[in-house]
Amino acid sequence: MIKIISFGLLIVALVVIMVIRRKTQTKFAILPSEGRLLTRKEITKQLKRLSQAKPPKNLSMGAMCYEVAIKEHPNKVEYICSVCGERTIYNKNEYSNTSVMDVLEYGLSACRREITKITNVNIQLNDTQFCKNCSPHTIVPELCLKVQIDGEQIQHSISNVSFQDLRILREFFEGKIVHTEEEQWGIEEPLVDYIDRISELLGVQVKL
Repeated sequence: MIKIISFGLLIVALVVIMVIRRKTQTKFAILPSEGRLLTRKEITKQLKRLSQAKPPKNLSMGAMCYEVAIKEHPNKVEYICSVCGERTIYNKNEYSNTSVMDVLEYGLSACRREITKITNVNIQLNDTQFCKNCSPHTIVPELCLKVQIDGEQIQHSISNVSFQDLRILREFFEGKIVHTEEEQWGIEEPLVDYIDRISELLGVQVKL
């Protein structure tokens, strides 16, 4: 009986060690505390560290079987501008071949939540292209990102931003080396595969 208990405790200890080891392997750097803004030099240094980091060998492929729910968009989606407060109505038939309806119904709220978790750089989500009052000449609106690196006056802007873009930025600033593609499925990928996109989003070009 004692041997069985001891063996069980040994197994538990081994599992704990493996979990701790896995956690330590998912970081490529210890970044400054939350809220402390990074300079261009520091961001460049972190990008170089990420390029040299070796991701864990056993990345999760996610759930082996799942059912993708296909949800029909409503005929109309209302957008309320975060700047002027005006309401804009988008019709499903008019934008059926674009990502506009997906962004408004699912992506925008998720992006707004995700961007609040990025605290090591001045970053702002701009969704005013979806406002007919602020952007009357925009044909197919996109989400835009504005980034201003600490100590610099020039603001970097980039359009066609997605939730995944914000997710990889958050993971980068958290010092992770693994990107979780879909948290609900647990799919993991090396974050280094997205290093070019991270550089593009931040406006920081690095020779690797």
